[in-house]
Amino acid sequence: MGQALFLDEVTSMDVSLQSKLLRVLQEREFVEVGAIEPKPFKGQISSAAQNSLEDAVQTGQFRDDLRYRLEVISLHLPPLRERSENALPLFQSFLRESTRSDQDVALEPEVETAIERCFWPGNIRQLQNTALYAKAMFDGQLVRLADLPANVSRHLGSPETRRRAEDQQQKPSRRASDLDRRASDKPSRRKSDRRERVVDMSREQIEELLKRNRGGARQGSQGTGCKSHDTLARHETPWLDRVEPRRVKMVLKQSSMMPLGTSAPIFALPDSVSGDLQSLEAVCGEKGTLVAFICNHCPFVIHVASALAALANAYAAKGIATVAISSNDVDAFPQDGPQEMARFAQEQGFGFPYLYDETQQVARAYDAQCTPDFFLFDAELKLVYRGQMDDSRPGNGKLNDAADLAAAMDAVLGGKQVSQQQYPSSGCNIKWKSA
Repeated sequence: MGQALFLDEVTSMDVSLQSKLLRVLQEREFVEVGAIEPKPFKGQISSAAQNSLEDAVQTGQFRDDLRYRLEVISLHLPPLRERSENALPLFQSFLRESTRSDQDVALEPEVETAIERCFWPGNIRQLQNTALYAKAMFDGQLVRLADLPANVSRHLGSPETRRRAEDQQQKPSRRASDLDRRASDKPSRRKSDRRERVVDMSREQIEELLKRNRGGARQGSQGTGCKSHDTLARHETPWLDRVEPRRVKMVLKQSSMMPLGTSAPIFALPDSVSGDLQSLEAVCGEKGTLVAFICNHCPFVIHVASALAALANAYAAKGIATVAISSNDVDAFPQDGPQEMARFAQEQGFGFPYLYDETQQVARAYDAQCTPDFFLFDAELKLVYRGQMDDSRPGNGKLNDAADLAAAMDAVLGGKQVSQQQYPSSGCNIKWKSA
């Protein structure tokens, strides 16, 4: 019988072990622990990793020569969020397995909708655990929405995650463009790269922005941070049908990229939902804390809001807490006021505090520049990651999978060093008060 070796999460392998594995592959022999003479290795080696080998090589975590030794036949298995049509059949399969039945378990229609729409940041394992949870909670006749974990059922009112999954079926895999993205998006160290940049915004995003601002073009333009000569208020709504190609320019700001290792600036701010004063000490997590500067109306925030809710819910149980802060000038932008913040938090299913920074002192202490802007701190409240959630932006067609931020959080939980290859977040500028 031939030998077989399976290496799971191979990109996490220590560099010293990589050199030894490379020798085994090169010489086709190995030395057992305590032995002197080598033995031949005639088997097959299979490996798996959550992150692509290309990315690991680019960040210096994996040897390029070992990659080419391992990468004979490569298979890419898309995460569950990219194939939402599989979620419900898999859920039923897990239910049948847990109940030891050959028949599908009856599901409430709302349960089917929630399973299909959920973002599933924990992938198949989360779906399987959800089935086990439902099996323990339901009455043996019908699985109801109340029988699902809160982090799944709260996605019922958010069609955005399903729309992304459906769109992804018609788009190329994210992995195929990873190297192109790393080459084109790699941030320059020059100060000029942190200045405002002009990007594309899709017609659909503008229509959504106008809808949220009750059809007012001038109010909608305030949400984009457009310069006066580019403002949407120069046109009435029918202008959307006359744009060829159907694009509009808007101003974009990027993260300032606070130095890693910086201690988290303390704060005490009111929660828009409960009204209670929340301090950093009160909201921080046992193993880490994510501070996100967001607002209610920015299209870049709307683009990632449901993914942020899912990410925060998934990692809260693991010891990483999330807190969001809005620092926009509400006199100039009343849609970002505390009441609207509470409504937005409820709509998006935020399970974390959403705080109001009226004086804007907290945003300045963190040197926050845009919405969204993310800061991840470890258990000692030292900055280990800052920048983007992932490389998805409104209208660029890339999946909002929270890959960059989730990888950093996983490293914190695993006691590993977070990759130094970090990319700035992009979004509308924070609306500062006039001096």
